[in-house]
Amino acid sequence: MQDKDNTINLFAEGLPASILEAISDGISIQDINFKVLYQNKIHKNSIGDRAGEFCYRAYEGRDAVCEGCPLVLVFKDGGTHTAERSTLLGGKLFHVEIKASPLKNSKGKIIAGVEVVSDITERKLAEEQIKESENRFRGAFENVAFGASIIDIKGKFIKVNQSLCRMLG
Repeated sequence: MQDKDNTINLFAEGLPASILEAISDGISIQDINFKVLYQNKIHKNSIGDRAGEFCYRAYEGRDAVCEGCPLVLVFKDGGTHTAERSTLLGGKLFHVEIKASPLKNSKGKIIAGVEVVSDITERKLAEEQIKESENRFRGAFENVAFGASIIDIKGKFIKVNQSLCRMLG
């Protein structure tokens, strides 16, 4: 259903606002022209009230749709698509996962796209720490002066360093 200024009244389409407000991730809904129609409180608290603005301008400060935008794919094929983004907010780096899905009217026509934005900053930091730890271990393993190996429970070599290779030929 469209109101007098030709925007979609989502809640007239039967979308219960209380459910969207209860979700702990940021939720935004954009029309097929990428205009922000709705944001739940979590989303507004993260980036401000941007209803009525084009998402690419409001969220990324761009003049055109973002490269790799999951909503572009949603509007193209009607599927659900995911993207990860990193952004500075208040001088702090945040990592988010955006899952975009189509919002269809009662006739099955896509009228908008729903984005669920999850803060994955802690997960990304943990992944980086694991990678750094693995790199430190790999460096220590490869660069020690003595022969070293990793053997599985059956006695099979999984990994050997260059020192052991030189020692054993």
